Amino acid sequence: MHAGIDYQRYLKEIDTTQADLDEWKSKYGDIAQKNGWMPVSEDRSADDQEEDLRQRIFLTKQNIASLQAANPDANFSIMSPFSAMTNDEFNTYVLNSSSCNSQDVGITGYSQLSDEDELLSAIDEHPVIVAVASGNNVWKQYSGGVVSSCDSWNLDHAVVAVGYDSSSIKIRNSWGTYWGEDGYIRLARSSSKEGTCGVTSDMSTPQM
Repeated sequence: MHAGIDYQRYLKEIDTTQADLDEWKSKYGDIAQKNGWMPVSEDRSADDQEEDLRQRIFLTKQNIASLQAANPDANFSIMSPFSAMTNDEFNTYVLNSSSCNSQDVGITGYSQLSDEDELLSAIDEHPVIVAVASGNNVWKQYSGGVVSSCDSWNLDHAVVAVGYDSSSIKIRNSWGTYWGEDGYIRLARSSSKEGTCGVTSDMSTPQM
């Protein structure tokens, strides 16, 4: 049902782990019960809906991890079938038994923005995923200030636009707080279609 190199490796690792457990139990007695959700074989997914969902979630994570970092649209497309996504902020771990109080965030699809004006309007409502060209010295050596000149064509990195002012767009990167301005970079606003570092070339916002 679920083909792919990653999934086959996953099944092989499960079988290896099960074999090790069986060998251990044969030496010391059946004192431990199997208490995991991972299937012994792929056949279980045919008649176990919960198990099938677990397998699909595993494959979804693998698919997202294998996508190009600058392809947020594809990530939304893969995630949208799993519309019930729990936000950890609303589901703090508590060491007791109680009813489930998680709140779901439903992603039904995504929309692409076409220009800087649409980007700024969207930022007024929420952060926006944008693709940028980061494989250059401007990004690698950035330590602060407003970037006004940068490669705008070789999009290779997905980041989040979180704010703006009259002259720049503020971007949150994923390279740690020691990079840039505590992990952020400011890109000059531009009248070009691509924008500085390509920031307005590929912009996506989820539909909730």
